[in-house]
Amino acid sequence: MRRREALLAIGFVLMPLATGTIASAWQRAPAQGSNPHVASFSEKVQSMVPEFEAVGRPMADVAVQIAYKYKLPMAIEHVDLDALRKPLRLTLKGQSVRQVIAAIVASVPGYQVDFSRGLVDIYSPAARRDPSNLLNMQIPRFEVDGLDTHLADAQLLCDIGRQLHGHSGCGGSVAGGQWGKRKITLHLDNRRVYEILNAIVAQNGEALWVPIAQPKEGSPLITGNFWYIYPLDPPFERSAVERLRELPLSQQRAP
Repeated sequence: MRRREALLAIGFVLMPLATGTIASAWQRAPAQGSNPHVASFSEKVQSMVPEFEAVGRPMADVAVQIAYKYKLPMAIEHVDLDALRKPLRLTLKGQSVRQVIAAIVASVPGYQVDFSRGLVDIYSPAARRDPSNLLNMQIPRFEVDGLDTHLADAQLLCDIGRQLHGHSGCGGSVAGGQWGKRKITLHLDNRRVYEILNAIVAQNGEALWVPIAQPKEGSPLITGNFWYIYPLDPPFERSAVERLRELPLSQQRAP
């Protein structure tokens, strides 16, 4: 699985180069239109679950399992020790997928879930208020047209680098071909990093993003992503769970 994951990995390193964007290197697509995945997402979360049991597994594991089982685009913006290790004791009958997810998230204090933007967004209000959390950085302009999901992902990393280091650019390589014909077209102003990631995942319609280790505060360079986007293909489920479990303990504590 790590080999599969490596094929998806972004090899970008931010460095002081001439300014520019990845998007300019690829042919532009038509202007952004309505997202066909939103309707199917609404249908999926309203699907009824005759019986659901989550006993002995933590919230983060169960959330990932549901995302893959029902093919639900999902964001898990933050995890702490309770979300990763506290075993649930939950049995539900005759509930919708949405109600099941809401009950799972409510079982861990400090978390909320939002279904309003075409994905399941599991987040911590406290983490969103944390000024040291780079996922809260505001990007003045994010623009991609007809890009593969990981090229859009890479563009965001470049934009963060320029936001942090002025006239920085970025270079490197991206392993493509993992996302089929799904392309991302977004034109967003003054959005936070987590909001842009949510928009990418929602438009893809079959993806999940999770946080990974953030750069140390004051680090002069960002040498890779501090999040990871996974396809909702079964072979990647285990990697998504393992990625969350590998977060440093300092980043698992409640903010």
